[in-house]
Amino acid sequence: MSIYPPVEVWNGRVISLMQALLGTISPNYRMVSILYENDVWILRFVLEVQDEVDLDEINDTGAEFEAFEGSDFDYQIRVEVFSGLLMMPSYPERVVYRRREVD
Repeated sequence: MSIYPPVEVWNGRVISLMQALLGTISPNYRMVSILYENDVWILRFVLEVQDEVDLDEINDTGAEFEAFEGSDFDYQIRVEVFSGLLMMPSYPERVVYRRREVD
């Protein structure tokens, strides 16, 4: 038995997050990803600097994500402020957005 949801569920959550992100990503966003951990969907946002406008947009994104998916699941928003070298997350975390950066 798999501890992860079926691929169809994963794909649906990714699409819902992509739709919720439309029009919200600023140049401050470095990466947005989704992860399933302990029966909770984690929406992970990595910002370059702390910004209240972006934090408000992230909260709105979470509300839209929930509206697309309904209320029959748990999710959390994690925000990280990090300006160092950004590594790609490991499986099973899925990257939904990552800005182009020059090393």
